[in-house]
Amino acid sequence: MFNINQPSIRNLLLFELFWFIMAQLAGIFVAHNVIVSFIKSGEKIRQVSPSDFSLTNFLISFLGVIIFILLISKFSKGKNIIFKAFFALIAFLGGEVFLESFLPTIIALPIILILIFFWFKTSSIWIHNLLLVLGTAGIGGFVGSSLSSQVVVILFFILAIYDLIAVYQTRHMIKIAKSMAESQAVLGIIIPKKISDFNKKLKDVNIGDEKRDFLVLGSGDIIFPLILTASFLPQGIAKSGTILIFSLSGLLFGFWLFFKLGQKPMPALPPLAIFCIIGYFIANLI
Repeated sequence: MFNINQPSIRNLLLFELFWFIMAQLAGIFVAHNVIVSFIKSGEKIRQVSPSDFSLTNFLISFLGVIIFILLISKFSKGKNIIFKAFFALIAFLGGEVFLESFLPTIIALPIILILIFFWFKTSSIWIHNLLLVLGTAGIGGFVGSSLSSQVVVILFFILAIYDLIAVYQTRHMIKIAKSMAESQAVLGIIIPKKISDFNKKLKDVNIGDEKRDFLVLGSGDIIFPLILTASFLPQGIAKSGTILIFSLSGLLFGFWLFFKLGQKPMPALPPLAIFCIIGYFIANLI
């Protein structure tokens, strides 16, 4: 039953909004700094158009990554190290891009390395979430500023369809999420019902647990709205802000839908894609 006045549901919504908005704003900040650096150097920003983009190569690469992750998740030994290394790599690359957008390398590099060290050492949820936000912000902001909005919308639509199939048809996305949770390297924001639970360890998070003490918002559900928002930034803050508003609307709709469907595992990307694509058409009219 969905009742926003229920403290646990209200907390889940507020925490989800907090981390999502923080990632979006941080990513927009990165994209803005990338654009400014191009302007200062006298270069024109050239975004990859649909004619320049190889959808076939992308799909082959994407399929290869999914197959690799599925194979790793089937091994009881070694998957913990590989999944943790994969998470740390994403956090390092994206976090370094974010921090270096306003800090010199000599300061940015130690900060991200210290955060990753404490993630390994403490396995606390809040450090995990912070690293994921930095990682998605850095990667999403940089990639978004280099892709045209048309390319992003095409990818958004394709991956939303994939998300539906992966959750409801093959269900391999649920298996991957559970496997990553067991390895304490979830590629998503972990959202507890109580603020004090952010200090809990990653080992306490069980994907699909009937108690449902935690929700997980996947990294893809964060980064694709960000990439679309960032892709519009060279055209002005009004267009970019329109996408941000519609992505927030999609997030809220997905949250409501999750509880209306009985809190069963559901793909968050399709509702986000629907609202963001609507926002895309409206932004092009501005």
